Amino acid sequence: MTFEAICAEQVAALQTRSVELSCVSLGGSVRAFSDEWFADAANLIKPGPAVSLKGQFGPKGALYDGWETRRHNPDYDWVIIRLAPAGGGKISGFDIDTTTFNGNEAPAFEIYGLWSEQPDVEENSDQWVMLMETTSCGPAAHHWFQHMDGGLTESSFTHVKLHMIPDGGISRFRVYGQVDLPLVGTGLSEVAVPEHPELNTLDLAHMLNGARVVFTSDEHFGRGSNLLLPGRGSDMGDGWETKRSRTPGHRDWVVVQLAEPGVLSSVDVDTLHFLGNFPESCEIQGCLYEGPELVPPGHDNLHADAWFPLVARTALGPGRIHSLDVIPSGKQRVATHVRLTMHPDGGIKRLRVYGRRAMELSKAGINLHSPAALAALPPLPRRTGERGMPHITHASLLTPHGFAPYGRVVAEPTADYPAPGGVKRVNQDTASKHCELAHVTQTYPKHERVQTNVHVYVSDPRGPRSLLLPFGVKVLERHRYTTQMFLPVSPPTGAHASGQEGYLVIVALPGPDGQPDLSSLQAFWAATDQGISYAPGVWHHPLVATGTAPTSFVCVVNECESQPKLDVDEVFYG
Repeated sequence: MTFEAICAEQVAALQTRSVELSCVSLGGSVRAFSDEWFADAANLIKPGPAVSLKGQFGPKGALYDGWETRRHNPDYDWVIIRLAPAGGGKISGFDIDTTTFNGNEAPAFEIYGLWSEQPDVEENSDQWVMLMETTSCGPAAHHWFQHMDGGLTESSFTHVKLHMIPDGGISRFRVYGQVDLPLVGTGLSEVAVPEHPELNTLDLAHMLNGARVVFTSDEHFGRGSNLLLPGRGSDMGDGWETKRSRTPGHRDWVVVQLAEPGVLSSVDVDTLHFLGNFPESCEIQGCLYEGPELVPPGHDNLHADAWFPLVARTALGPGRIHSLDVIPSGKQRVATHVRLTMHPDGGIKRLRVYGRRAMELSKAGINLHSPAALAALPPLPRRTGERGMPHITHASLLTPHGFAPYGRVVAEPTADYPAPGGVKRVNQDTASKHCELAHVTQTYPKHERVQTNVHVYVSDPRGPRSLLLPFGVKVLERHRYTTQMFLPVSPPTGAHASGQEGYLVIVALPGPDGQPDLSSLQAFWAATDQGISYAPGVWHHPLVATGTAPTSFVCVVNECESQPKLDVDEVFYG
């Protein structure tokens, strides 16, 4: 057998040197399964530990945070998981976790793998390669395995198939490994200079570029490797969070091996979702180390000579990206590792480290050992990762034509803006039906439980229009998989009859990376007889009610019962 069971000490080493290739936070997905009668297969790859749902019941029986199938299967149940990224990776180990199942756990399992350019593969394909033979597992426990001698598989895999023999439940299925390095530099550059590729910058701390965490002082509530995940996630579950300290002068730290040696220019420290538990401050050092040890020497000494300052100790705030420039002396040295130290403890969501690749600079004749040569490199333009607060200084009147890139306007049609679906006389010729002003649609991943819900929002008044602009945009949100419709139902009387009634709609289109494209940011004044329906994926600010009285809105939206975290993404500014 290529993989062997390991003890607790070896588990820590496996997690430190590996990426969790199966995790949904990195882009892993469940593509197919034989059965999920009692609990969803998608739970296998959720971030964070499985939680007990003891005493909770649904229409099919007891609820479990894991994958559970029907009883009395004559052979086996199976699930196919596409690993992340799409280019695949080499596998170093597995965790078959049954912590939430006792008496209904899977008695045994097998694991297979294959490589394919297609997102979906057949369960009975002859390309599957056995990675682990039939192996017994017990109740309420982690079952850890690593590749022989702590190495990696020779081949890369894009998909794994887990057989549960014959049926039962598994809480989590973790596949650990390393991203294939040909991905380095393919699409995660921040600034590209085609005529001088040596001047391009790259997020050298991005997991998909090949960076990895090699040491974490504490990860009681969240793993250090989460700092390098793509995107910003949807809750604290995929950030780095340490336990509360009680010792004066305490600090926690994480060491990141960069994707490549680099000359660093700036850093983003993101505390999204950490609102009452963000660190008081942080500081960042770098070092150049190419020795045989996984962790550079002196990593536990804040004043070790080998480590040089990149970012001085800086106060942090809640729920936002802190864009920090590297100090001048730090820009004059090459780093292979960075150390992020938080004082005294808390949680950080993401770490981005931007810099120029030392190998490209060397090829261009830049002397990497000369601080003067590195200091003479041309300055970088403003990074796309910065999050200064955008301001709305102008808003247009809401029309179906102007709002079309962002969604639909729901209002009584006019000659200029007729109903897209035409007009019908209905209800025994007592009413006109203006058809298909908007659609209620959803594209959630298959197998998720989705329900169309109707809510009422009562928005606090923000004052007359004349006093609202300029308006600082502190947050934008989106619903990737669903339309979201708002229909005002407040009567246009009293304060709403002054000409200031209605609401302000602020929208932006997604850019190539899925984040808001602020060049597309627009605002519209809407009246109380106009509703709006956001298209899936459109970024928008919460509705801003104008006037002096609250405005009530009926909201029609699809929501995911099985994974609520899929419902909304947020970006905070300022």
